[in-house]
Amino acid sequence: MAAGVVQTVFPSVIDAPARRPQGERWRAVRFGTRRMLPVFAASGVTAQAVSTAGWSVRGGGDSVAICGLVGALAARYAVRGGAAPLRRGALLVPAAGLVLCLPADHHGAGLVVGCGAGLGLALRGPAREAGTSTEPGAA
Repeated sequence: MAAGVVQTVFPSVIDAPARRPQGERWRAVRFGTRRMLPVFAASGVTAQAVSTAGWSVRGGGDSVAICGLVGALAARYAVRGGAAPLRRGALLVPAAGLVLCLPADHHGAGLVVGCGAGLGLALRGPAREAGTSTEPGAA
């Protein structure tokens, strides 16, 4: 349903996946395993710890660690992303993490830890040069 609303409001997103039919599959792994695994582990372990401390009866699981990856990507994009509207939109992810922490949802802990890791990676990494955007269709 949400996809239908987005396509109605922004019809150009319908063609977005077809912009580069030849691939560029390397973009899917560009964040890098050496960065992804520590974020996944830190988010998962932290969320599991708060879960066993009383936030959840069942514990964490993979979903909380995946939330950490989402948080890291959002935080990194908020700092180093190419499109200003998307950078501002990426700020909703850490906000959602904090909101989820209010009712003691362990997914919020994963998001917050991941956002912290992504912020650290963004501030530590090399600066992006002008004109080297990784956005599809950018010049």
